[in-house]
Amino acid sequence: MSATRVEHILGRHARRTIASGADDEGYATVIDAALYLATAGFLERANALLTRLWSYGWPHTRHVWLQDRAMQVLWHAAGQRPTFIPFELEPIDRLELDHRIYVARDKWLSPIPSRSWQELSGTDLLRRSTDLACPASENGPMPAGADELEALLGLEKYIATFFDPPGLNFAWTFPVATCLAAELAARNGRTDAVRLARL
Repeated sequence: MSATRVEHILGRHARRTIASGADDEGYATVIDAALYLATAGFLERANALLTRLWSYGWPHTRHVWLQDRAMQVLWHAAGQRPTFIPFELEPIDRLELDHRIYVARDKWLSPIPSRSWQELSGTDLLRRSTDLACPASENGPMPAGADELEALLGLEKYIATFFDPPGLNFAWTFPVATCLAAELAARNGRTDAVRLARL
């Protein structure tokens, strides 16, 4: 898909939101559009859009903190970023650790299953896998490689069986599982990290 096509698709929604919403909502919509452009492979255009937005001097809303983090990772990977950024940049290691905790921290109140991933299914399998991949504290370290690989095996099983049977899983858990699986695969040198990210 071309950058122009991405901008056209985003443009209709963005124009409506900016025209009808509050300042923060319009601002966040432009940030979202830039992030979509960047993740579609058009980082230079995304940076140009952000530079234009930030040139107006509007207050930077903290409602886009996840988008800010995502853009920082892309800037770090590409080695290019806008000259002016209206928020403080974080070290890439801190971003990685914070993101892992954000994605992998358990969201349920019941005890986490302790059985092997081979014996589990559904939400129990997801919870056991994410728990293995979650750092023990806010300051790290990351889990051991063996735990990450076991978590990845569990996540791959969860992803493969997510729609079978349909309707028994929470809709938000599929992107959590695929995001974490892609990260674990890349971190451990697995060649299927891109396939998992595309899911």
